[in-house]
Amino acid sequence: MRNGTEITNYVSLIRIGARAVAGLPLGGGALMEACGLVERAGMPSRYRLLATAREYTFLQNSEQLAATLAGRVGNPRVSPEPPLWPLLALLLLGWRDRLSVERVMERAVSLGIETEVERGLAIVAYLFPELHEWTADVPFRMPLWERTLAVPLAARKLAALTNTESPASEASALASSSEFLEGTGRQFRWRVGGVSRRGISHVRSGLPNQDAIEYWASPDGDTAVMAVADGHGSALCFRSEAGSRLAVKRAVELFRKFATTIRSGQSVSAIADRARVVLAEELTQSWRAAVASDLAAKPFKPDEWASLAALEGWKGQRVVQRHPELAYGSTILGVVATTTHVLCMQLGDGDILLVDSEGETRRAVPKDKQVVSKQTASLWRRDAAADLRIHIHEGADLRIHIHEGSGDLPALIFAATDGYAESYKSDRDLMESGRNYLAVVRNQGFDKVEHRLVSLLDQASWSGTGDDITIGLISRFDSENVTDFDTDYSVARGGSSSQ
Repeated sequence: MRNGTEITNYVSLIRIGARAVAGLPLGGGALMEACGLVERAGMPSRYRLLATAREYTFLQNSEQLAATLAGRVGNPRVSPEPPLWPLLALLLLGWRDRLSVERVMERAVSLGIETEVERGLAIVAYLFPELHEWTADVPFRMPLWERTLAVPLAARKLAALTNTESPASEASALASSSEFLEGTGRQFRWRVGGVSRRGISHVRSGLPNQDAIEYWASPDGDTAVMAVADGHGSALCFRSEAGSRLAVKRAVELFRKFATTIRSGQSVSAIADRARVVLAEELTQSWRAAVASDLAAKPFKPDEWASLAALEGWKGQRVVQRHPELAYGSTILGVVATTTHVLCMQLGDGDILLVDSEGETRRAVPKDKQVVSKQTASLWRRDAAADLRIHIHEGADLRIHIHEGSGDLPALIFAATDGYAESYKSDRDLMESGRNYLAVVRNQGFDKVEHRLVSLLDQASWSGTGDDITIGLISRFDSENVTDFDTDYSVARGGSSSQ
């Protein structure tokens, strides 16, 4: 293998660093000290070992850190840069006597990444055979051919990719989007807005609007966040309009805080892991706490119990008695947009659409990868944090590491409850609406879109299922002249937008 001697030397450096800190208490500080020792001993700067370790210090639980790193190493869809296998190896070599492989796998199961963690541990154990004894208790489910053929190939490929990367290309990849924007002389600004409309079916039946929306943008336009929620229509969820309002309120508070942790030059994987492990948990737990407070202030009323019994019987009453948060059940869609990244989070139905500067539109979470399961994804469920789907769009090096697509930051992002998609005859027509919205923004201005949304969503409700419809929009503005789009502005009508 090319650079084989060099790779062997780096593996040896990692072993030396692990031995040097083996007696220290397990923690982020000790792991960073080990990384510093390895770098000073000769590990090339392109490994970004110490910088990457700093990005993962937010994980205080060592088993969770091991599971997260192994999951990234074992996921073939995750970019190999910066490499995480040296960091995982240092952690396992230095403290395997204090790390429980059983608890690491329990964490993996709770995060829904058991297969990736198994593969990641097998890869690192191939590079460092002394870990075989520690991984012996892992109940590997991968086929024998994968362990004997695919894992060694993957391990060698990861090591080779790191060593054949040139310093020049590494420096290019680390350029921040802020520097990129300064270099092109563009003025960057996010605008955000949105509208929620009560569906015609709810007007006729006397039901309230069960959707909710909340958003915020920083005064300088560098950051924008929004949250859209759809309260469940089931009779069991008789306070879902309150649940959706609580969801968007708590989400925006947490998104604003999370946006301050996103720094230029951070790896996409580190941001995604913080979102998946920290933000998702904070969001679901914060919502449950808000529901508990609301319920304590406003206990269920006799007429609510009576209505529930009439529609769902005594079984429905018992379910809500055991799980009172079910009455507040809601989905949540969220977006955090900064000058370098766009973070999208989705739990349940609805769509987050990304529109590039040419008007091409796609889902942040592809439809065929959404959770279509035996149970509806909802904030009220105990495993809601694990069900949240994460998408990161990076603009710094014009690449997307999580999903394929255009590398530049989106020109327009919109999050919509499922009532919006249901007003279209086809998915193709829905995707075309992204181009039409962008045309209105560019040709008439962002404020014009907000003004038009009310009537457009009323039309959509009439032409669709009659459900509540909510749309939140985030748009990127700059000083460059843009080409006008020759298109019809009936962006929210059912059927073809050119009708």
